Amino acid sequence: MKKTLLHTNSRFSRFAKTMAATAVVGLGVNFSASAQWVVYEANVLPLAFTESPFKVASDNAATYTAASTQPVVSPQFEIIADPAKAGNNLMRFQVLGVSSSISPVPSATTPTSANQAYLFRQDFNATTKPTAATVVVRAKGLPGADRAFELDLDFAGFRETVYIINPTTNATTGQPNTTGTFTFNVARNNTAAAPEQGSTLNNAPLNINPLDWHVYRFTKEGNTVKMYIDESNTPFATGVSASTSTSNYYRIGDGSSNVTVAMELDYIVWDPSGAFSPSQKALPTSLLVLSSKGEVVKKNGLSVYPNPSKGRFSITHPSSRANASVEVYSVSGVKVVSFAAEKGNNQSDFDASSLPNGIYTVVYSDGTERVTSRIIKN
Repeated sequence: MKKTLLHTNSRFSRFAKTMAATAVVGLGVNFSASAQWVVYEANVLPLAFTESPFKVASDNAATYTAASTQPVVSPQFEIIADPAKAGNNLMRFQVLGVSSSISPVPSATTPTSANQAYLFRQDFNATTKPTAATVVVRAKGLPGADRAFELDLDFAGFRETVYIINPTTNATTGQPNTTGTFTFNVARNNTAAAPEQGSTLNNAPLNINPLDWHVYRFTKEGNTVKMYIDESNTPFATGVSASTSTSNYYRIGDGSSNVTVAMELDYIVWDPSGAFSPSQKALPTSLLVLSSKGEVVKKNGLSVYPNPSKGRFSITHPSSRANASVEVYSVSGVKVVSFAAEKGNNQSDFDASSLPNGIYTVVYSDGTERVTSRIIKN
């Protein structure tokens, strides 16, 4: 069993990185196989990432008046076992600032800066500075915090910061909302270039609940930033930044001193060679489906036709044993289809017409063999 690590201060080490490159072919779309994803899979904490080290950024401590007795909760980072996937680990990240044990905070103990800011920074190559890059995050926010995470894309001459904001309480019903919001912090102010950005990118509906697991893909090319949700090939939001910058990195975590941020993170993957939509560059298959024992399942072990398809798929697989099954997973790891494969047959069909357009993973399992293939519903 993997050891759980806990860090509650601003300096720590022990971080590992896994490189995973999967060439995806045969799907009728242009998946890039030349450039490799860099993959952080949250097996250990971030700074000793020897292949491409993370750094600490914006480590700003909360400060208080002289009379302050209010306790401060230091940033906390720990590796925990994933309760849903045996053998998989998650990183729990919390920057909560002032302890919530005293509420409201008495005026005599009011902090001058209530919350601590803390970001992990990933520097890009200083010689071959990217003009475009892709960053993908699988995460879920934790209840009680204002935001799930912030992502700062600061390279190629421009900067943009995206906030993934947890649901708030409905003012009318008093019940928690079921969807969150998002903000493109820079582009929302660039109304001269794109007047609609002020309303569509500022605390705008996200149409999902960030307290659930989701995959967020961010691409930036020059000053244009796109956000994709759960590997849908249609950008959920697009912003144009007007804030120039000479920096060369992305950062993730909590960059604001007036909010709280908490999440569980499954992985971060990035590619500084271009701004890739899901259909242009698929995620490594190893990130999408694990066997019940945690090992990566075999890839490209099934034949699927037609692929892509608007609805019906035909799967050719090993001759089915008793208890063989076919399962289909979304990119966020949710099982969306499951059925028994008929014993003795080597072909199974299913109708995906009711599923949203996007990329899915098909898994055939018969107790002794487990093989997968990626499909596209369009």
